Amino acid sequence: MLQQCTFCRHPFDNPAKLYQRNLPACPSCGEFLEHPTFIYGLCSGCGSKFELMPGTKPSLLPNKRQRDAMDKHGKSWSNH
Repeated sequence: MLQQCTFCRHPFDNPAKLYQRNLPACPSCGEFLEHPTFIYGLCSGCGSKFELMPGTKPSLLPNKRQRDAMDKHGKSWSNH
């Protein structure tokens, strides 16, 4: 488990509590936290983080700019 956010460096008082959530995120900036058993990469187009789990398709986790737009416009907002 991460002890601090990899994006904003905010230290976590109780990382185990954050990892009990389905998609753990930093309480300070909203960056999704990495699971210790997942393999991650970055999308070369949009900069989003993606998860690679054995036997599944990659799933993109929105980056900071995308999360801010979703907060402003709603979860189904697109940039078209």
